[in-house]
Parts: sequence; C-alpha cells; structure tokens
Amino acid sequence: MHTFPRELENVLVSHLKKNYLPKRLPRKEGPFTAQDLKVFSKGAKILSDSFTEDRSSLPPNYLNDPVLRSGYLLYFLPVNFLKVHRILSEFSPDEMMTGKVRVLDVGSGPGTGMFSLMHWYASAIRSRQLKESSLDFTLIDRNFNILKDAKALHDLYRAELRAKFQSKSPPPFDSTCSPKNFDLKRGGIDRFLRGFRYHLIVVENLLNEFSDNAERAAFIETLIRDHLEPKKGKIVIVEPASRKTSRDLQVLRDELVVAKKSAFVHAPCLHQEVCPLNVANGRDWCHFYFDWEAPDFINKVDRLIGNRKEFLACSYLVLGREPRVSKMDMVSPSTSSGQALSNHGKGEGEGPPRNIWRVISNPLPSKGKRELILCGPPGRYRVTRLDRDKGAPNAPFDRIGRGDLVEISAGERSDGYTVDGNIRLEKTDPVRLVGRL
Repeated sequence: MHTFPRELENVLVSHLKKNYLPKRLPRKEGPFTAQDLKVFSKGAKILSDSFTEDRSSLPPNYLNDPVLRSGYLLYFLPVNFLKVHRILSEFSPDEMMTGKVRVLDVGSGPGTGMFSLMHWYASAIRSRQLKESSLDFTLIDRNFNILKDAKALHDLYRAELRAKFQSKSPPPFDSTCSPKNFDLKRGGIDRFLRGFRYHLIVVENLLNEFSDNAERAAFIETLIRDHLEPKKGKIVIVEPASRKTSRDLQVLRDELVVAKKSAFVHAPCLHQEVCPLNVANGRDWCHFYFDWEAPDFINKVDRLIGNRKEFLACSYLVLGREPRVSKMDMVSPSTSSGQALSNHGKGEGEGPPRNIWRVISNPLPSKGKRELILCGPPGRYRVTRLDRDKGAPNAPFDRIGRGDLVEISAGERSDGYTVDGNIRLEKTDPVRLVGRL
C-alpha cells in the first residue's frame, strides 16, 4: 500500500497556504482547514473535469492561472507522485545509479518525478540499501510559474529530507534543482540540452500532447540516443490509463524496441518481442491500477468535487539503452533452501525465466472458473482455473490482480512466442506471487 510522505504533505500544505490563499482569509498553522480546501478545490474540480471529459477546453498554458495551479498542486501532485514512486519500486537499489545522479524531468510541471526520486533515494539510504546519493535535477517545462513552485517545493523538501540525517555529517543525501523554461512544441530539444547525458529521465503525462505516433517516437528516441547514459540509464514514461494513450504507448514501444531496436524494455514488459496487444486485437490496452492510502486531505477534496480515487491508474514504460540486468529477487516454491531462481541458462540481461508473468487484466470470474490474462516471455496467455481444481498450491491465484508479477509453471506452451495462448491450471500446479525481478 503506497502512501504520500508526511514530510512532503507538510511542505505542500505550507507552500499552498503561504502563496495561494487569498489575503482576506486567515492563515492557520498545521493541516488544511475546511476553508483552505474549499478555496483550493475550485481549481482541482475544473482540472479534473477537463482531464476526464474535454482536455481541449483548457487554454494552452492553463497553469498561468493561480486557481488552476493551486488546484493542480493540491490534487494532482500527490497522485502523480505515487504513480512514479510505485514504478520506481519495481527496481532494486543495485539497478539504480548512486553517488552523483543526473536527472532530467521533461514537461516536469511542479516536479512530480523529482519528488518521487528524492523520496525513493532518501528512503533507500535510510534503510541502508544505498550509502549515499546526490541528485542533480534539471526540470524542463513551458510554464514559468509552475517551475517557480517546483523550485520552492524542492528546497523545502530537500531540507526536510536532509534533517532525517542530522546524526551524520555531511548528510548522505542531497539534491539540487535547476528549472529551465522551454516549450517543447518549439522543437530543438537536442540543441537545448546540448548533448548532455542523464542517468534518469522522467517523461510524465506529456506524450499525449504530441500530434502523432511518429512524432512521439522521434522525441523519445532522441532522448534515449543523445541524452541517456548507457550504463544503468533509464527513461520512465508515464501516461494516463485511457485506451488511446495506452495504445499509443504500445505503438511507441514496438517502434523503438522491435522495429528500430534502439531501446530495451525494463518494465512492465518481461520480453522484447512485439506487444501482443498490438497484434491480437485493436481493443485491449495495457494499463495498471495501484493500491494507495489516500491522504486525508485528498479524501476531503474528493467529497467536495464529487470524485472517488480508490486506486491510481496509469500506463507506463521504462526503457534503457542496454538490457535490464537485475538480481532475481525471488525463491522457487520447489526449493526449500531459499536459493534464488536461476535464469534457466540465459545470460545476464536476457530477461526473466519463462515461468514469470505480468498480470495484464483484472480477474475474470465466471460460473465455475476464474481467469486472468498474463504476459511474459512465452507471450500473452489466458490462464484458467476451474473451481473444482482449486487447491493449496494454486491458492494465490485468488489474490493476484492486474500488475502483479507471478510465477506459474503449468500448462503446455510453445517454445516460441504467441500472442494468444491458453493455460489451464490443475489442482497441483503451484502459483506464487513474486517480488521485484
């Protein structure tokens, strides 16, 4: 269950009250008051309706409006923060750069990706999974005002995080933030960045603004080819969970990974083959739901604007210039010694074993059976378990859901790759939830 960090919530509350409350209203220390939320939720309501119904109703530089800007900070920053953080949680610290880490946040808005990385690295240091990190952020956005907010919030959040390491001198965590006001629609991102390379690039809720798939692919390919470090470099792309944006992301994936072979998928896909949803039919789209514990102020805003955010939905893609090399953080149920699963003779970076799958559907219960759609190295398969075949070994099949990684070895499968296969679980077939790869 993912939660919004208390330190960042305190920073956000303080910043909004100081900079966006009308002067006629009192400013009280501590959490948002009912009056505060009533003021800030006005912008949240307008944006929520526009994003879900008619985005074209918003002016091109809508974040120039303080009402909309404060509504975005209040309502969408926490939600998008947790989406990125959930995606980062799929990677172990040994897969990420340490020391001085250069990060580019493209179309950054208020720095959502930046805050996610700050929290991820600081948490990894506190849990002793990393020794130290200094994050150097470059934020690019066309809106000057939202960049001012991002810089102010960064400085406040940096101080909060560094305070957690008061017993160590110097603190093992630090970060810097350089906002750059630039309109990506003008083109010339390559000249603007001047060949500088980054260890991590975040592109969130931006690709839907490009006119067509060719333009999207060219933009991401430029970032990967010219601005992403080869070793351990990752570009994290996050888009809304709608059918169109998700299928556009699937097309981009196949163009760069399969057709041009200019990138490798690190997540969520477990293979480098064509996306089966691009071949099997023109209807399905790959998107995910993440559980979260909404902050109290988000629940209150939901009641004010008539929303209900029970989960976080998005489509995403993590790409690198080299194959993903990770430690298989899982134990085979067939071994009691606790040994990690081998890669079945594969070399490093060639992907997980063929019995590891990503769940890409919600559970599909019907009379006498339960089904799920899985995607993995063998392809896309519909896995069915009849109710009469329910047993202790496959009991986890009742708990797994969209986005989970699972280990299932059942069924006869082709040695190759198929976009529309079927597996039937027997009573003795083991099913196991898997942590990160």
